[in-house]
Amino acid sequence: MTYQPNHIRQEVFKRDFSKRQARILNFIGMVGPVAYIPKLKYFRLCGVKSNKIKDELLILVDKNIIFWDQQENTFQINPNTEEWEIAVISSWDQQEYNELVDLQNR
Repeated sequence: MTYQPNHIRQEVFKRDFSKRQARILNFIGMVGPVAYIPKLKYFRLCGVKSNKIKDELLILVDKNIIFWDQQENTFQINPNTEEWEIAVISSWDQQEYNELVDLQNR
């Protein structure tokens, strides 16, 4: 079961995240709306090595993508995607995407 709302999943998909960053975001979103991850070693479950995870998490915090309470060991994806400081990929076309989604709903 996923806790990640569709609009967040769409934003992750259409932005220029690194492969590691996208994996981290999907992992946090799958764990829960406020993900309790007591040890950073658990991020290896999403394929991110322990020597890279802290740097990637700090980038995501700095870019306003996630909130990380280091005392509580909780992570949350910032639902206000307008605050995210990661560019949309150059080939993204919202109208074309909407047309494709409409085709699925027929």
